[in-house]
Amino acid sequence: MIDIASSIKTVISNTINWTEDDPVSTSVSFTLDEMDPKNPTLQVLLENGASKFTFVTYDYYKIEQDCKITLYVRPVNYMESTITAYKTTFLNAKTQIDKILASKKFSISNLASVDPGGWKDIDMEVGRDTKKFHNEPIVFVSEQVVKVIYYD
Repeated sequence: MIDIASSIKTVISNTINWTEDDPVSTSVSFTLDEMDPKNPTLQVLLENGASKFTFVTYDYYKIEQDCKITLYVRPVNYMESTITAYKTTFLNAKTQIDKILASKKFSISNLASVDPGGWKDIDMEVGRDTKKFHNEPIVFVSEQVVKVIYYD
């Protein structure tokens, strides 16, 4: 089985594929499986999800694997200009990742298709009571699940 999260990370973090200048790919932190909530830079977290194997022929399977991509950014201060700049950077990064996934510049062998899901903005849980959401601290978080279909 192929590590889809690492493959997508390689493609997304490649400076040739990343054409956006706000944020520049070198200022984005691309991580696997774990993010740093105190890091103020834009973070892209990639996590492997569930896999589904379908028998095709002897020794040949169709594999559908999910990869969750999460964007996370925390502004360094709460000035209106800073929040607006971080939000613009956040939205530009989402658009850039969609463009790269749509171009299908993957080096995965036997790759059939990449089906990006839509972005879903989520609220961060703060405090001990996990049922309540607060406006503080201000963070921008969005995630999508990408389904990759390949044959092995």
